[in-house]
Amino acid sequence: MLQISTLTHCVVEAITHPSLGLSDDAASIIVDGKLEKIFCDAKGDVKAIKEEIFKRGKDERLEGCIVDVQKIAGVGPKRLGLGSVISASLGVNVTKQSFKKNCWWRLKTAEDMIKAEGFVNYAAADAWGT
Repeated sequence: MLQISTLTHCVVEAITHPSLGLSDDAASIIVDGKLEKIFCDAKGDVKAIKEEIFKRGKDERLEGCIVDVQKIAGVGPKRLGLGSVISASLGVNVTKQSFKKNCWWRLKTAEDMIKAEGFVNYAAADAWGT
């Protein structure tokens, strides 16, 4: 699942079959080295972006266009979720649904993610939060 947001729009794209991959529109955003990509705990996301760039035969450099809010928020070496990073950075209490408490880590396919109550809203909130 891919979440993309701007100041005014949020798109959650689910890949329903591995052979389909991302839509051309989503992939063009992901592989564009001129567009900043902002994540919270970016390790897996950056790996997926590099795989997408390779699959599409692009020669884009990611250095300088990847931002991890955990690193810029000054929360130290502790890995925090996005809600905690926002709370610590802005000094406001942000409450989000819990990925762990909802057992969403069990979701393996796009179909599972779409069907799981509240998951798409959670994914969209993550995109807006970053």
